[in-house]
Amino acid sequence: MKNFLLFLGLISIFSCEKEVVQTKDVVKAKQINAVILTIDSITKYSSINEDWFSIASNKSYNVSTEFFNNDSLGNITNLTNMIIDSNYTVKYELYPSTKSNITILDKNKIGNNLGLLFNIKTTTPEFGFMDVKVCNNKCESIFKYQYSFIVATP
Repeated sequence: MKNFLLFLGLISIFSCEKEVVQTKDVVKAKQINAVILTIDSITKYSSINEDWFSIASNKSYNVSTEFFNNDSLGNITNLTNMIIDSNYTVKYELYPSTKSNITILDKNKIGNNLGLLFNIKTTTPEFGFMDVKVCNNKCESIFKYQYSFIVATP
C-alpha cells in the first residue's frame, strides 16, 4: 500500500504541467496604482502627490508616461517594462471638447501605437481632464487614472 501511494504521488508530481505566468497577469497582480508624467524631460507629475498638471497655451510638449505599484510600505516598483513586454497600449482621452491635441510617438513590438511617449499641442487657455488608460489587445482598460489639466496663458 505504501508503495502504491508513493507511486501515485510521484505520478502526480511528474505529470503536472508547469504553470506559465503571463506578463498581463503579473501586471494585474502587481496592481498599477501610480502614474508619472514627465513633460519635456524636466517636469514630473506623479499621481502619488498630485492629480493635475499645468502647461502653457500655443505650445507643444513631449511627454513620457511611466506606471508604478506603490505598496503600503512605500516600496515603489516600476511596471512600465511589463506593459511594453505584454503588448498593451496606453491611451489618452482629453475632455470636455478640449482644443489640445495628443499624438502618440512610439510603437509596440507589433507596430501599434504604444503610448508611453506622446506629444500634446495646446492652443487656447482651457481647463479639462485627461484619462490615462492601459488597455489590453481587446481595448479593455486594465488601469485608468484621471488627471486634471490647465492650459494657461504663458
